[in-house]
Amino acid sequence: MAAPISLSTSARRALLCLAAASPALLAGCATAGNTSKHAAAKHAAPSKKAEAKTADGKSSAPEKSPAQQNAEIKALIAEDPIAAAAYWASIYEADRNNADAAASYGDALRKIGSLDKAVDVLSEASARHAQSAPVLASYGKTLAIVGRSAEAAQILLRAADLAPKDATIHSAAGVALDQSGDHAGAQAQYEAAVALDPKNPIVLNNLAVSHMLAGRLPEAEALLRTAVAQPGATVQVRQNLALVLGLEGRYDEARGMASNDLLPQAAQSNIDYIRDLTGNGAANGTTAAPAKGSAPATP
Repeated sequence: MAAPISLSTSARRALLCLAAASPALLAGCATAGNTSKHAAAKHAAPSKKAEAKTADGKSSAPEKSPAQQNAEIKALIAEDPIAAAAYWASIYEADRNNADAAASYGDALRKIGSLDKAVDVLSEASARHAQSAPVLASYGKTLAIVGRSAEAAQILLRAADLAPKDATIHSAAGVALDQSGDHAGAQAQYEAAVALDPKNPIVLNNLAVSHMLAGRLPEAEALLRTAVAQPGATVQVRQNLALVLGLEGRYDEARGMASNDLLPQAAQSNIDYIRDLTGNGAANGTTAAPAKGSAPATP
Protein backbone atom coordinates (compact mmCIF):
# COMPACT_ATOMS: atom_id res chain seq x y z
CA MET A 1 0.00 0.00 0.00
CA ALA A 2 1.34 3.42 -0.95
CA ALA A 3 2.29 5.78 1.85
CA PRO A 4 -0.18 8.62 2.41
CA ILE A 5 0.79 11.89 0.75
CA SER A 6 1.49 14.83 3.02
CA LEU A 7 -0.87 17.78 2.67
CA SER A 8 -0.38 21.15 4.33
CA THR A 9 -3.13 22.54 6.53
CA SER A 10 -3.98 25.19 3.94
CA ALA A 11 -4.14 22.55 1.19
CA ARG A 12 -6.43 20.38 3.31
CA ARG A 13 -8.74 23.34 3.89
CA ALA A 14 -8.78 24.16 0.20
CA LEU A 15 -9.53 20.55 -0.72
CA LEU A 16 -12.28 20.33 1.86
CA CYS A 17 -13.77 23.47 0.35
CA LEU A 18 -13.39 22.12 -3.18
CA ALA A 19 -14.45 18.55 -2.65
CA ALA A 20 -15.19 17.58 0.92
CA ALA A 21 -18.75 17.28 1.97
CA SER A 22 -20.00 20.58 3.15
CA PRO A 23 -23.72 20.88 3.35
CA ALA A 24 -23.49 23.29 0.69
CA LEU A 25 -22.95 19.76 -0.02
CA LEU A 26 -26.51 19.42 1.01
CA ALA A 27 -27.36 22.29 -1.22
CA GLY A 28 -28.42 21.98 -4.84
CA CYS A 29 -30.78 24.79 -4.00
CA ALA A 30 -33.55 25.71 -6.40
CA THR A 31 -34.37 29.34 -7.08
CA ALA A 32 -36.79 30.61 -4.48
CA GLY A 33 -40.08 32.09 -5.56
CA ASN A 34 -43.83 31.87 -5.20
CA THR A 35 -45.65 28.68 -6.00
CA SER A 36 -47.14 29.08 -9.44
CA LYS A 37 -50.79 28.51 -10.22
CA HIS A 38 -49.69 25.84 -12.63
CA ALA A 39 -47.72 24.01 -9.93
CA ALA A 40 -50.59 24.23 -7.47
CA ALA A 41 -53.04 22.99 -10.07
CA LYS A 42 -50.72 20.16 -11.04
CA HIS A 43 -50.56 18.85 -7.51
CA ALA A 44 -54.24 19.43 -6.74
CA ALA A 45 -55.74 17.96 -9.91
CA PRO A 46 -57.05 14.39 -9.60
CA SER A 47 -55.74 11.85 -12.06
CA LYS A 48 -57.88 10.52 -14.92
CA LYS A 49 -57.85 7.16 -13.19
CA ALA A 50 -59.28 8.70 -10.03
CA GLU A 51 -62.06 10.37 -12.06
CA ALA A 52 -63.17 7.15 -13.72
CA LYS A 53 -66.83 6.37 -13.03
CA THR A 54 -68.86 3.18 -13.14
CA ALA A 55 -72.17 2.95 -14.98
CA ASP A 56 -74.08 4.01 -11.87
CA GLY A 57 -71.96 7.13 -11.51
CA LYS A 58 -69.79 5.89 -8.64
CA SER A 59 -66.04 6.01 -8.74
CA SER A 60 -64.43 2.79 -9.93
CA ALA A 61 -61.09 3.59 -8.25
CA PRO A 62 -60.57 1.90 -4.89
CA GLU A 63 -60.37 4.23 -1.91
CA LYS A 64 -56.84 4.93 -0.79
CA SER A 65 -55.71 4.92 2.78
CA PRO A 66 -54.34 8.15 4.31
CA ALA A 67 -50.88 6.57 4.25
CA GLN A 68 -51.18 5.85 0.51
CA GLN A 69 -52.44 9.36 -0.18
CA ASN A 70 -49.57 10.82 1.85
CA ALA A 71 -47.04 8.75 -0.08
CA GLU A 72 -48.49 9.91 -3.39
CA ILE A 73 -48.39 13.56 -2.32
CA LYS A 74 -44.77 13.22 -1.24
CA ALA A 75 -43.89 11.64 -4.58
CA LEU A 76 -45.63 14.44 -6.49
CA ILE A 77 -43.87 17.25 -4.64
CA ALA A 78 -40.47 15.56 -4.54
CA GLU A 79 -39.58 17.07 -7.91
CA ASP A 80 -40.83 20.57 -7.08
CA PRO A 81 -39.05 22.04 -4.01
CA ILE A 82 -41.06 25.24 -4.03
CA ALA A 83 -44.36 23.36 -4.09
CA ALA A 84 -42.98 21.08 -1.38
CA ALA A 85 -42.16 24.06 0.83
CA ALA A 86 -45.65 25.48 0.36
CA TYR A 87 -47.31 22.13 1.05
CA TRP A 88 -45.31 21.33 4.19
CA ALA A 89 -45.70 24.91 5.46
CA SER A 90 -49.47 24.47 5.47
CA ILE A 91 -49.23 21.16 7.34
CA TYR A 92 -46.68 22.48 9.83
CA GLU A 93 -48.56 25.71 10.59
CA ALA A 94 -51.74 23.71 11.19
CA ASP A 95 -50.01 21.41 13.68
CA ARG A 96 -46.60 22.29 15.04
CA ASN A 97 -46.55 19.06 17.02
CA ASN A 98 -46.29 17.10 13.77
CA ALA A 99 -42.63 16.07 13.75
CA ASP A 100 -42.76 14.61 10.23
CA ALA A 101 -44.15 17.87 8.86
CA ALA A 102 -41.52 19.93 10.69
CA ALA A 103 -38.65 17.82 9.31
CA SER A 104 -40.09 17.83 5.79
CA TYR A 105 -40.72 21.59 5.92
CA GLY A 106 -37.15 22.17 7.07
CA ASP A 107 -35.79 19.97 4.28
CA ALA A 108 -37.86 21.82 1.70
CA LEU A 109 -36.75 25.23 2.96
CA ARG A 110 -33.12 24.13 2.82
CA LYS A 111 -33.50 22.94 -0.76
CA ILE A 112 -34.87 26.28 -1.95
CA GLY A 113 -32.18 28.20 -0.09
CA SER A 114 -34.37 29.69 2.65
CA LEU A 115 -31.75 28.89 5.25
CA ASP A 116 -32.62 31.47 7.93
CA LYS A 117 -36.24 30.34 7.89
CA ALA A 118 -35.16 26.70 7.97
CA VAL A 119 -32.97 27.34 11.02
CA ASP A 120 -35.86 29.10 12.81
CA VAL A 121 -38.36 26.34 12.04
CA LEU A 122 -36.01 23.50 12.93
CA SER A 123 -34.68 25.15 16.07
CA GLU A 124 -38.22 25.30 17.42
CA ALA A 125 -39.02 21.82 16.13
CA SER A 126 -35.92 20.29 17.72
CA ALA A 127 -36.99 21.69 21.10
CA ARG A 128 -40.45 20.18 20.66
CA HIS A 129 -39.21 16.88 19.22
CA ALA A 130 -35.87 16.23 20.91
CA GLN A 131 -36.20 12.49 20.23
CA SER A 132 -37.11 12.78 16.54
CA ALA A 133 -34.22 11.64 14.35
CA PRO A 134 -35.69 13.21 11.16
CA VAL A 135 -36.09 16.61 12.85
CA LEU A 136 -32.59 16.53 14.33
CA ALA A 137 -31.10 15.33 11.04
CA SER A 138 -32.75 18.15 9.10
CA TYR A 139 -31.64 20.70 11.70
CA GLY A 140 -28.06 19.42 11.74
CA LYS A 141 -27.76 19.46 7.96
CA THR A 142 -29.06 23.01 7.85
CA LEU A 143 -26.66 24.20 10.56
CA ALA A 144 -23.79 22.65 8.62
CA ILE A 145 -24.75 24.63 5.52
CA VAL A 146 -24.77 27.93 7.41
CA GLY A 147 -21.35 27.21 8.89
CA ARG A 148 -22.30 26.18 12.42
CA SER A 149 -20.34 22.95 12.06
CA ALA A 150 -19.68 22.12 15.71
CA GLU A 151 -23.37 22.43 16.61
CA ALA A 152 -24.33 20.51 13.50
CA ALA A 153 -22.02 17.65 14.41
CA GLN A 154 -23.44 17.34 17.93
CA ILE A 155 -27.03 17.34 16.68
CA LEU A 156 -26.35 14.89 13.86
CA LEU A 157 -24.56 12.50 16.21
CA ARG A 158 -27.65 12.58 18.45
CA ALA A 159 -29.79 11.83 15.40
CA ALA A 160 -27.49 8.94 14.48
CA ASP A 161 -27.89 7.52 17.99
CA LEU A 162 -31.68 7.67 17.57
CA ALA A 163 -31.59 6.15 14.08
CA PRO A 164 -28.46 3.97 13.98
CA LYS A 165 -29.54 2.20 10.78
CA ASP A 166 -29.92 5.41 8.74
CA ALA A 167 -26.83 5.67 6.51
CA THR A 168 -27.65 9.19 5.37
CA ILE A 169 -27.60 10.54 8.92
CA HIS A 170 -24.22 8.93 9.64
CA SER A 171 -22.91 10.40 6.40
CA ALA A 172 -24.22 13.87 7.22
CA ALA A 173 -22.67 13.62 10.69
CA GLY A 174 -19.37 12.82 9.00
CA VAL A 175 -19.70 15.92 6.86
CA ALA A 176 -20.20 18.15 9.88
CA LEU A 177 -17.31 16.51 11.74
CA ASP A 178 -15.04 17.00 8.73
CA GLN A 179 -16.04 20.66 8.57
CA SER A 180 -15.23 21.11 12.25
CA GLY A 181 -11.83 19.45 11.85
CA ASP A 182 -12.53 16.05 13.44
CA HIS A 183 -11.46 13.92 10.47
CA ALA A 184 -11.04 10.72 12.49
CA GLY A 185 -14.57 11.06 13.87
CA ALA A 186 -15.85 11.87 10.39
CA GLN A 187 -14.29 8.77 8.90
CA ALA A 188 -15.88 6.57 11.57
CA GLN A 189 -19.30 7.99 10.63
CA TYR A 190 -18.66 7.51 6.91
CA GLU A 191 -17.55 3.93 7.46
CA ALA A 192 -20.73 3.24 9.45
CA ALA A 193 -22.74 4.71 6.58
CA VAL A 194 -20.98 2.62 3.94
CA ALA A 195 -21.51 -0.54 6.01
CA LEU A 196 -25.24 0.21 6.04
CA ASP A 197 -25.54 1.30 2.38
CA PRO A 198 -22.51 0.13 0.37
CA LYS A 199 -23.91 1.18 -3.02
CA ASN A 200 -24.95 4.73 -2.11
CA PRO A 201 -22.73 6.98 -4.27
CA ILE A 202 -22.92 9.99 -1.94
CA VAL A 203 -22.00 7.88 1.10
CA LEU A 204 -19.09 6.35 -0.84
CA ASN A 205 -18.08 9.82 -2.00
CA ASN A 206 -17.92 11.19 1.52
CA LEU A 207 -15.77 8.35 2.82
CA ALA A 208 -13.52 8.83 -0.21
CA VAL A 209 -13.16 12.55 0.56
CA SER A 210 -12.17 11.65 4.12
CA HIS A 211 -9.45 9.34 2.78
CA MET A 212 -8.35 12.06 0.37
CA LEU A 213 -7.97 14.61 3.16
CA ALA A 214 -5.83 12.11 5.05
CA GLY A 215 -3.64 11.67 1.95
CA ARG A 216 -4.81 8.09 1.28
CA LEU A 217 -5.38 8.64 -2.42
CA PRO A 218 -5.55 5.01 -3.68
CA GLU A 219 -8.30 4.24 -1.16
CA ALA A 220 -10.14 7.41 -2.17
CA GLU A 221 -9.83 6.55 -5.86
CA ALA A 222 -11.16 3.00 -5.37
CA LEU A 223 -14.21 4.25 -3.48
CA LEU A 224 -14.93 6.97 -6.04
CA ARG A 225 -14.65 4.55 -8.94
CA THR A 226 -17.27 2.39 -7.23
CA ALA A 227 -19.38 5.49 -6.60
CA VAL A 228 -19.32 6.78 -10.19
CA ALA A 229 -20.44 3.36 -11.42
CA GLN A 230 -23.69 3.61 -9.43
CA PRO A 231 -26.90 4.80 -11.13
CA GLY A 232 -27.33 7.72 -8.72
CA ALA A 233 -23.82 9.13 -9.12
CA THR A 234 -23.81 12.93 -9.37
CA VAL A 235 -21.63 15.41 -11.18
CA GLN A 236 -19.93 16.21 -7.90
CA VAL A 237 -18.95 12.58 -7.36
CA ARG A 238 -17.35 12.44 -10.81
CA GLN A 239 -15.55 15.73 -10.20
CA ASN A 240 -14.17 14.36 -6.95
CA LEU A 241 -12.72 11.39 -8.83
CA ALA A 242 -11.10 13.89 -11.20
CA LEU A 243 -9.75 15.76 -8.18
CA VAL A 244 -8.18 12.63 -6.69
CA LEU A 245 -6.66 11.64 -10.03
CA GLY A 246 -5.17 15.12 -10.26
CA LEU A 247 -3.72 14.85 -6.75
CA GLU A 248 -2.12 11.58 -7.84
CA GLY A 249 -0.44 13.48 -10.67
CA ARG A 250 -2.52 11.78 -13.38
CA TYR A 251 -3.51 15.05 -14.99
CA ASP A 252 -4.64 13.72 -18.38
CA GLU A 253 -6.98 11.20 -16.72
CA ALA A 254 -8.21 13.88 -14.35
CA ARG A 255 -8.91 16.28 -17.20
CA GLY A 256 -10.76 13.56 -19.11
CA MET A 257 -12.96 12.75 -16.13
CA ALA A 258 -13.65 16.43 -15.40
CA SER A 259 -14.56 17.01 -19.05
CA ASN A 260 -17.45 14.56 -18.79
CA ASP A 261 -19.45 17.32 -17.09
CA LEU A 262 -17.46 20.55 -17.46
CA LEU A 263 -16.49 22.67 -20.42
CA PRO A 264 -12.84 22.16 -21.43
CA GLN A 265 -11.79 25.54 -20.01
CA ALA A 266 -13.42 24.79 -16.65
CA ALA A 267 -11.88 21.31 -16.55
CA GLN A 268 -8.43 22.78 -17.23
CA SER A 269 -9.01 25.43 -14.56
CA ASN A 270 -9.61 22.69 -12.00
CA ILE A 271 -6.45 20.84 -13.07
CA ASP A 272 -4.41 24.05 -12.74
CA TYR A 273 -5.86 24.61 -9.28
CA ILE A 274 -4.89 21.08 -8.21
CA ARG A 275 -1.36 21.63 -9.54
CA ASP A 276 -1.09 24.76 -7.41
CA LEU A 277 -2.30 22.95 -4.29
CA THR A 278 0.26 20.20 -4.72
CA GLY A 279 3.13 22.54 -5.59
CA ASN A 280 3.10 21.69 -9.29
CA GLY A 281 1.70 25.07 -10.35
CA ALA A 282 0.34 25.84 -13.78
CA ALA A 283 2.82 26.88 -16.44
CA ASN A 284 1.96 30.56 -16.11
CA GLY A 285 2.49 30.45 -12.34
CA THR A 286 -0.95 31.82 -11.54
CA THR A 287 -3.51 30.33 -9.20
CA ALA A 288 -6.67 29.23 -10.92
CA ALA A 289 -10.02 29.40 -9.14
CA PRO A 290 -11.93 26.13 -8.94
CA ALA A 291 -14.76 25.81 -11.46
CA LYS A 292 -18.33 25.89 -10.29
CA GLY A 293 -19.90 22.53 -9.66
CA SER A 294 -16.75 20.94 -8.27
CA ALA A 295 -17.92 20.83 -4.64
CA PRO A 296 -19.74 17.63 -3.64
CA ALA A 297 -23.17 17.08 -2.23
CA THR A 298 -24.23 14.94 0.73
CA PRO A 299 -27.41 13.29 1.93
